[in-house]
Amino acid sequence: MKRIVILCLFGPAWILARDLEKRPGRFVPRAEVVSVQPEKNRLCAETVEIPSLKGKDASSVRSFFFEKEKNMILLTEDGSEFGTLTIDRVEPGKPHLICGEFALNAEQSPRPGDLAGVTLQPANYRTQNLRGPLPVSPPERIRNQADKKMMVRVEWDYVVFGQGEDPAMDNFNPHFFDRDPSVTPKVETFYMDEYEVTNREYLFFTRQTGHRLPESWEKTGSYPEGMEDHPFILASYEDAAAYARWSGKRLPTEIEWEMAARGGLKLLRNGTGVNGITRSPRVFPMGEWKSEVCNTREMWQDEPRTVSVYTLKDRSPYGIVGMCGSAAEWTETWYNPYPGASKFPMNLAGKQFRVIRGGSFHQDRDAARADSRDYGGFESPENQKRAGIRLVISAK
Repeated sequence: MKRIVILCLFGPAWILARDLEKRPGRFVPRAEVVSVQPEKNRLCAETVEIPSLKGKDASSVRSFFFEKEKNMILLTEDGSEFGTLTIDRVEPGKPHLICGEFALNAEQSPRPGDLAGVTLQPANYRTQNLRGPLPVSPPERIRNQADKKMMVRVEWDYVVFGQGEDPAMDNFNPHFFDRDPSVTPKVETFYMDEYEVTNREYLFFTRQTGHRLPESWEKTGSYPEGMEDHPFILASYEDAAAYARWSGKRLPTEIEWEMAARGGLKLLRNGTGVNGITRSPRVFPMGEWKSEVCNTREMWQDEPRTVSVYTLKDRSPYGIVGMCGSAAEWTETWYNPYPGASKFPMNLAGKQFRVIRGGSFHQDRDAARADSRDYGGFESPENQKRAGIRLVISAK
């Protein structure tokens, strides 16, 4: 009989069905590997939901792992056993973090996404009902009902953000080369607009809601002729937030935007094992810089300009278009230094300005980097910086 593996990822939750005839007990997943130190034979993992620990205090959580389940089995995502984990560190939380030394019995090395768990005898395990319908895979693309825009699924992951070379820059991340989960944020699954909001879509929003038109549109009551599918680049932060409320979506956080543009740790690994985790993420959303692909000043010999969003060819690792140049895009994040960074214009910090991401058609390639930051949101509407709109919704 063949072994059957069913894996469903919804945040930290896993459903694992395996053929019981291959081992005397039932494998029960307890945690998912999130970081590995191969040179020290150590790894850390975040726990999945464990019913017996629900509502327990920190002391009970530590006792559970140190006394009852100190030794765990390691499985790959496809269900292949390759080693063991001996727990020597437990940090209770939501989820709990367990760490320890691993020993291998196969050539496979541990990597994020692998499972740590225990084998329980049937008498100690409440059998799951596997006879019902298989879990339905979440859609890769959905269409928003309000503005009819197609949205692309960005699967949860840990994201390495910013850059670690120049401490004087506002995007300096002191932990850029550190893959520890305490400094590598986990981003939950969300859907993001495949294309930036266009002039046509923004005009439809204003007619549906009575929201004010951009000043340059007031004379004709519409966008410039022939530019219906160009990105809307005249939004203040308040305009972008109003569009988000109407559509039932929201502005992305800065970290969500960056992960959608450059990819998370799973994409860095990309079949290369543990060594792949230490690689730096791509600099530009489409990977290697190409002036003919990214709509920045370098694309034009004459006056830079916007083009139809549907003609752009720069796709992020998730298939999202126009994150390199084109229109800069609002996020909901306040403009502040990254944790641990010391050189930052602190007169701009606090809850004053919002982060703008993505560069634009009239800026050079440096502004179009996936880690580049800008800011806007002045008190005076006349001086308010303008940018484009690309929205997200959290996956259910």
